[in-house]
Amino acid sequence: MAKRALVSGALFALLTACLLAAQDPLSSFGAKSLTFVQFVLVTQVTLLVAAPFLLLGRDSRRDFWKIYASPVSRRRLGALVLVGLAGLALYNMGLSNAHPVIVSAILNLSPFWAALVARKVAGVPIVVSTTIFVGCLLLSFAGAMTVAYSQIAGDGPQGLAGVKAMLSKGSWYFAIPVPIFTALSGTLIGLWFKDYDDRASIAAAIIAPALVLIPACLAYLAWSGSGISIDPRTAALLAAGTICAGVVGRVFYQFALSRTDNDNGFVTMFFLLAPGMAGLYSWALSHWLTALKFNLNGLYFMGLAMTAGAMCYFVMKSRAAEKAREGASHDVGTQQAAGEDALVVVE
Repeated sequence: MAKRALVSGALFALLTACLLAAQDPLSSFGAKSLTFVQFVLVTQVTLLVAAPFLLLGRDSRRDFWKIYASPVSRRRLGALVLVGLAGLALYNMGLSNAHPVIVSAILNLSPFWAALVARKVAGVPIVVSTTIFVGCLLLSFAGAMTVAYSQIAGDGPQGLAGVKAMLSKGSWYFAIPVPIFTALSGTLIGLWFKDYDDRASIAAAIIAPALVLIPACLAYLAWSGSGISIDPRTAALLAAGTICAGVVGRVFYQFALSRTDNDNGFVTMFFLLAPGMAGLYSWALSHWLTALKFNLNGLYFMGLAMTAGAMCYFVMKSRAAEKAREGASHDVGTQQAAGEDALVVVE
């Protein structure tokens, strides 16, 4: 991989991490003050307005219409709508009564879930041993829970009683399956629309649920008599978070992968910065939104270190195993070629 491409990929990966980290603090206020239907309505309207910007290129527009013209692709988009709705519902419930930094730390476990999804759905093997995989996952989860505990330190029971109180209250546990649905959506898009332009596939996957959910949400709000009046500040924050992660972040993520020859391990390492960045965003926003109170203490940094250390070890072991496997495949190919050459000489 050329050095310039590597630097470019690292820059896009860093920008992606910054954008992903911004979503949780910006969206948490909406999750706490809006009903689930209102939350879905604002996010889907935002995505529907922003998605056309992905189709500025001629190739993107051509492939976008090809996707929607295909009956098979339309059925696949329908399946993606169900996957996305399940993830969105859990994300809303996770944020509704939990600090966004806690949710961000839990969502930071996504590479592990992505590896499992890729194994089950796409048949991609997990190259590290089961011991390493499970050990790193447990240590990362322990780090995420330490980050969670750091945000209640000083506000309630301490020690073991504080841990029990944290585990028994709040809505953080709803966020645990969210990365599974996110990874499943990305894997299915990669499998089902691999012959189409990346931006066209992303735009199609964004617009399909919006076309279904926006009328459904409007109809429900009208039927229930709850109305659609939403505080402009809440809607603006939620829309900003949705655009950061759901549109711009997804595009930058694809840019990072394309410039690093789809080196997902290298790109994902930058996502380890997301919980730390989410903490900084929460601290900055807490001056205007008291609900985003943020406790900056040693436990917070210890939790981040545990998660980041386990993730880095997992990524390094995965890359080392992958390189060893590629080297073995290359040696076998070389030996076969040498055997064929020798056969030709004998003949």
